Amino acid sequence: MKVKIFLDIIIFMVLGIVFINASHAQETIESGACINVTIDKPVENASFEEHGEFEIEATAVCNGSSCGIVEIYPQYCSGLGCESFGDIETSPYAALYSKDKIPQKCLNIKKGERCSKLWRIKTKKIGMYRLRIEVVSTNAPIAHSNIISIKVIGCGDGDCSENETHISCPEDCCDSDCTAIYDNICHRACDGYNGCSLTIGCDEKFEGYRSCISANSIINCCDKGIEVCEYKEYCSDAMCKKCSGICDNYCESKACYGIDPDCDRKGNATMPCCGNNIVEPGEECDGNATGTPCDGKCRYDCRCGIIITTSTSTSTTSSSSTSSSTSTSTSTTTTTSTTTTSTTSTTIASNVTGTIIPTMGIDPSLIIPVVLFPIIMLIAFLYFYIKHRQKKRGDEFEVDGVKRWIKERLDAGEDPELLKKGVIKAGLDPKLVDYMKKGNEK
Repeated sequence: MKVKIFLDIIIFMVLGIVFINASHAQETIESGACINVTIDKPVENASFEEHGEFEIEATAVCNGSSCGIVEIYPQYCSGLGCESFGDIETSPYAALYSKDKIPQKCLNIKKGERCSKLWRIKTKKIGMYRLRIEVVSTNAPIAHSNIISIKVIGCGDGDCSENETHISCPEDCCDSDCTAIYDNICHRACDGYNGCSLTIGCDEKFEGYRSCISANSIINCCDKGIEVCEYKEYCSDAMCKKCSGICDNYCESKACYGIDPDCDRKGNATMPCCGNNIVEPGEECDGNATGTPCDGKCRYDCRCGIIITTSTSTSTTSSSSTSSSTSTSTSTTTTTSTTTTSTTSTTIASNVTGTIIPTMGIDPSLIIPVVLFPIIMLIAFLYFYIKHRQKKRGDEFEVDGVKRWIKERLDAGEDPELLKKGVIKAGLDPKLVDYMKKGNEK
């Protein structure tokens, strides 16, 4: 009997709970309670800095009848046009996270009442995001707000923002030619970013700047490398110019040593040579100055070349006539005698025409080849010797120029490691930097 009474009580309680819930559901449906929610801020397409902060503010409005307890959740998804929304977290490891509690509640909102809530959101990761608000109520269906798109910007997003520079963010603010996207100046900070390979010596120079870095090499800024002048050329006014071969008491550059007869190794016009109006040993004359007359020993005339003594034989004919006449006949006898005159003249080898050169028992047809062959061999030897020496000096001049430049940068407080990178790109030994650094320390 007691068991039956106990079972009846349990059945009565279950039916009561079901009836109460059904009545509450019926009341809710009949009441027509609903919530409208909107995002007040941020605005559409707003941008925020990475590791920065912005605010989300939302307002919920109760309609129909009492909405009861309302919970408000800010949500987001990542990517342009994304749809997989999730609640913003409070963990600092999330791409977007809140410094304030989530969710926030509005208690016993009645018909026509409003409830606004605000969250401070930290930006942890660069990207595109979409925001919305979700509202859960005890008396109304779940509601969602409008969707807002925002962008979190920062170094590495491919956009040089107003708060970024070629120093703070070279990956966004440097062009491939080593200038910043907002100027035409070469920057060392851009070296190695976006394809930039800065030419040594071009830091803070204008794009297109050219300058002689040594006696025979030119820097082309910003990233066009070092141009080395050809043999028999020197660098002047950022251009490669031909070395003079004229003896005019002027030396353009030490790079012309061995080519310009005026130049010594230091680039000074101290070398005595043809054209200085001084008769040097081995010269017959020099400009307006003259020495002893040619003595027929084939010495050197600086204006004309080798002098050769020549002999010309000419024949002069004289006639004498003896006449005898008689009254009956006239007879005329003519006797011809030949007088030989020997003249000696001096003729320039380069202009010998129609002259007779003493053969001294040698076949005349062999004289010119015999004379020219050793001269040609000597000229060929001198050419290759000078070319070899000039190439060696050119290399020395280029290294000397780089050493001077390295010393200047070290004196200005330049970082030796950055200098080594520039020296390596110039195709030189980075140990030059250590060598010059030790020299400065001494």
